[in-house]
Amino acid sequence: SMFCLIFLTNSAFGRALASVRLIVGSMALPLETVMLPLFESEFFGNKSFDKFVGLFASASTAGFAIGAPFGNVCYDIFGSYKVAFVVFTVLMVVVAVGMQYVLTAANRDRKIILEREENKKEAVLAE
Repeated sequence: SMFCLIFLTNSAFGRALASVRLIVGSMALPLETVMLPLFESEFFGNKSFDKFVGLFASASTAGFAIGAPFGNVCYDIFGSYKVAFVVFTVLMVVVAVGMQYVLTAANRDRKIILEREENKKEAVLAE
């Protein structure tokens, strides 16, 4: 949705992009309430949920708190929000790729930990 804003103009195409951005952006509304707990649970499991969900919410809120002034500073310097939209788009892509990497690593590590726990149980039972 941020990518749509880069090409926004006062034309029929620009209004169409703004409409697309509204539709796509509305899908991001459950980020705070749904996605953060899902990511936390995926990273740390149900055992640590209460210890880390606050950190995830704080990091997300900090991003919003830093992003809005940054966008306004870009507007003050460049006379347009387009530079800020490009920076935000790049950051969102980097974060999405980073999240995929971390989720893959977390799943791999979780499998290793579960295998070790299973091997310990089998060793105890064998004795």
